[in-house]
Amino acid sequence: MARTLRYFPRILMLLFFVAGGHLSMAQSVPISNSGGMFHRPRVVLHAMDAGLNLHAIADLSSRLNVEPVALGSAQKKVYQFRSVDYPGATRSGVWDYNGGTAVGSLSYPGNEGSGFYFHGNTYHFLNFPGAIESIAFGVNASGHVVGGYYDSASKGHGFIYHGGKFTKLDAPGSKYTEARTITDDGVIVGDYVDSHNHQVGFVDRNGAFTTIAYPGVRITISTGINSSGEIVGSYFDHSNNVHGFLLSKGVYSSMDYPGAIGTYAFAINDAGEIAGGYYDASDVEHGFTYSGGVFIQVDVPGAVSTELCRITNDGDVTGFIEDGLGEDHGVIGH
Repeated sequence: MARTLRYFPRILMLLFFVAGGHLSMAQSVPISNSGGMFHRPRVVLHAMDAGLNLHAIADLSSRLNVEPVALGSAQKKVYQFRSVDYPGATRSGVWDYNGGTAVGSLSYPGNEGSGFYFHGNTYHFLNFPGAIESIAFGVNASGHVVGGYYDSASKGHGFIYHGGKFTKLDAPGSKYTEARTITDDGVIVGDYVDSHNHQVGFVDRNGAFTTIAYPGVRITISTGINSSGEIVGSYFDHSNNVHGFLLSKGVYSSMDYPGAIGTYAFAINDAGEIAGGYYDASDVEHGFTYSGGVFIQVDVPGAVSTELCRITNDGDVTGFIEDGLGEDHGVIGH
């Protein structure tokens, strides 16, 4: 399997393309179609596998027994953004922000990708020892950082970092693992590739792993969790179209920004507010938040594209923008 961690540019999701076969579901999902809409987005991710049909159109509503997220009118919201760029890096991005600490990823000539954290006015390089590539995805209030890295054999692992010490994290029986976020209680969410080459999400509660797999699809990426145990992420349907999802009380709900051709959900806070991104009909990327049945478009003024990676309990957001020169910058929005 080829290396497929994509830290830059844009979507910045781990995507292991799995050829053939389908995920087998370990749980049943209640059926409750409430009359919501299924949009028909097409994949516009910068996926590395040439086998992906990036412009296929498919309607999921006739195949999946899941409930679509209720859609409200899309609005716009203005945040006060500040940039967080690692000194000397050609590209930077912020994945999470907690307790005054931001974590993210960077690259520069000769370096495919490394993690960093920023606290006060100081940047700190964060790279798993011996790794050829690392990224920091999440941080909790206690300063525990989670992320992913490639070892010298190009195998992907998750990690936990705290107090100057790294700990490797692998889901049981996995070929590749990465940790996406960590709660203040130490619950970790991420995704992995299992022994059957299926890519699924996971929740790690003190070493007890639970698989997250959207019904009827081959690729599920779980990226966010809140204190109520609600989980968000993204999945690819059988035509490789990307959708966001919410898993709440055992029910999976599909999430598509109104009129979008591709939607992904990254994070959820304790109030149930969700942050992510979507591509509009012109293939332009925008951030969004979702709460109370309403999507709100979020763009950084002057940016060519915007994506959101986290929304805190205070309503702050983090993410990436692309400027007119095609360079990525990390941002925190208040």
